[in-house]
Amino acid sequence: MIFRVGDLQKARRFLSDVLGFEEAFRVKDTRGRLLGLNFKVNDDQFLEFSPNGRDEGGFYLQLVSLLTPDIQKAHQTLRERQCDHGGEIRWINLMMPGDQGDYLELMVHAAHPPVRRQHVCFVIPDIHLTHKHLFERGLPPRFKPFLVQTGQWLMNIRDPNGIRVEFMEVK
Repeated sequence: MIFRVGDLQKARRFLSDVLGFEEAFRVKDTRGRLLGLNFKVNDDQFLEFSPNGRDEGGFYLQLVSLLTPDIQKAHQTLRERQCDHGGEIRWINLMMPGDQGDYLELMVHAAHPPVRRQHVCFVIPDIHLTHKHLFERGLPPRFKPFLVQTGQWLMNIRDPNGIRVEFMEVK
């Protein structure tokens, strides 16, 4: 995923200091100007943050890239799957081919503005332990886990650029 952000250094501090992600590499132009910071999520997944090219803060989601061993099956999955809620499509959850359990959630509920839909979600085994670790690393106390109607525990936080970061407990 690539997010374009208003303050690249605030994003770097948040991802490193609060979330604990390792900065994997930087992308620079031919003059040495910083174009992007890449953070390692796991061996196959990275988050990239680039300047949004504007003076004001904020962010927007620029790109989502999927790694798959079977591009034809991935295309078929993307075409066939969707979640229907009483005739209104709010989101589309797509399980990706392979055995990693990865899925892509596309939030398309038009009543919600893009800033509310565009986010990154981390599936975790213990939301309360994750909250404790993040709090110890500097997460403001106003962010707390909550139980949703489906019986899952979630926690939404915001980075300094306003990006929603969701944590979802899956056991």
